Amino acid sequence: MCSRGLEMLRVLSLPHHRLIKYDFNTLERATYADITNSSNLLAAGNELLRTVAEKEDMISVLKGAPLRRQGVVKA
Repeated sequence: MCSRGLEMLRVLSLPHHRLIKYDFNTLERATYADITNSSNLLAAGNELLRTVAEKEDMISVLKGAPLRRQGVVKA
């Protein structure tokens, strides 16, 4: 995520005009969207890591347990 703090300060330092105000609102919305997307990506990454860890645990348990078919234990 890029920081738009300097751009926002530059826009705020410009004289008051409708188009400049519109520009500032656009920058604010883009910044909010970037923050929202970043937090969503972070949550998705954490969820993916959690599910991968769960699957690895399940695989290790299955590999360590004997295979059972119709009451017959095979090692």
